Amino acid sequence: MANGLFGGGNGTELDPYLVEDAQDLWAVRGNLSAHYKQIYNIDLNVFNDDGGWTPVGTTSTPFTGVYDGGGFEIRNLWVAGKESASLFGRVNNAKTKNILLLNVLVVSSSSGRMGGLIAIAQNMGEDSIYDCHVKGIINESVQNIFRIGGIVGECYSNFSAINKCTFEGTIYGENSSYTGGIVGEARTSIKNSYAKGKIEITCSGSSAPDRVGGVIGELGADKECSYCYSFMDVNTNGEKVGGLVGSTHGGANIIKSWARGNVKGKNYVGGLVGHLYSTTSRVNMCYSTGKVEGSGSNIGGLVGGASNPAKVTYSVWDIEASGQETSAGGIGKTTAEMKDPQTYIDLGWAIYIKER
Repeated sequence: MANGLFGGGNGTELDPYLVEDAQDLWAVRGNLSAHYKQIYNIDLNVFNDDGGWTPVGTTSTPFTGVYDGGGFEIRNLWVAGKESASLFGRVNNAKTKNILLLNVLVVSSSSGRMGGLIAIAQNMGEDSIYDCHVKGIINESVQNIFRIGGIVGECYSNFSAINKCTFEGTIYGENSSYTGGIVGEARTSIKNSYAKGKIEITCSGSSAPDRVGGVIGELGADKECSYCYSFMDVNTNGEKVGGLVGSTHGGANIIKSWARGNVKGKNYVGGLVGHLYSTTSRVNMCYSTGKVEGSGSNIGGLVGGASNPAKVTYSVWDIEASGQETSAGGIGKTTAEMKDPQTYIDLGWAIYIKER
């Protein structure tokens, strides 16, 4: 094994450094702009003291290179009390792809923003976070840490940066706003991704968490969430809580996506999206089937509150399963109707029915 010296390569696109073991992965911080490719499974259990793993990339020196996980495993990532807690702390115009993180435990961040893979990603290109998967626990043990995601805490891009990514596990927080199963704050478009498990955000004192969603905490202005889905149960006593998306900004679109998890919050709570903000935000060809509970106002089977409910088109929710007969947009259906392909054919969806 290479033990920090890599298994070959010179760090270029055509000849990347070959990452063989935990020490090689640690050594990535020595050249933050190079190309890397993982060629074996890696166990990070060797970094098991002093808060565990130190994230690669900081505010002053972000990772700007390419890391290709090669589809191999990275096991036993543990991060506690480090700046931008994650595998990669801060990345800028970088690329991460084909990464499989297993048995992850990210406990707290000393400076806000937490994620299983990346804490904060800026200036990201198309598909720059591609085919990345995290299984484990994100446990925000310090109050008021904002922007927490199973994959990315916060992501900025003029493109669709996140594609084919998944999170399976649990996210805990206290007074934690901008929390999502995939990304906490998405100033990027996201597609073909899903989250499965649960999010539990507690509230203490006068603070109230908001913008909590099964896949996205908040979807930014003019960004799009497409072909995404959530099996996350979302439980908080905050507001702007959704089975898929907590809240949107102006011009944000949620297209051909769905949520099946149960959702519980206070104000602006919806089976799919909690708050569809601005008259230009849109939901199209989506559905939700989970139970929806809210102790305050603006509670809806599909959408909790919407500035323009007419922008919710060709979308449905299960009245019986959700326990909600109303929504700020969308069409309520019985459970039997939700299971009937004709419901979606009538809405103009492209439905493939396998012949017997």
